[in-house]
Amino acid sequence: MVQSMMSYIGLSPYLWGYALQTVAYLLNKIPLKSINKTPYEIYNGKKANISYLKIWRCNVYVKHIVSKKL
Repeated sequence: MVQSMMSYIGLSPYLWGYALQTVAYLLNKIPLKSINKTPYEIYNGKKANISYLKIWRCNVYVKHIVSKKL
């Protein structure tokens, strides 16, 4: 996640530490597949408030695949 964030935006290498902290913070707020709870929720016993999170420059591209086969 850190590499994709840093390479896409093109930030200087000295900011990688901040990007790593951001990724670790976000991963603690994302539900785990096995138990469907966040690590924050398991540790603190309550749901995390993530309403203050902002999108960190996220462009979306959709590729339409047109097949000429029947």
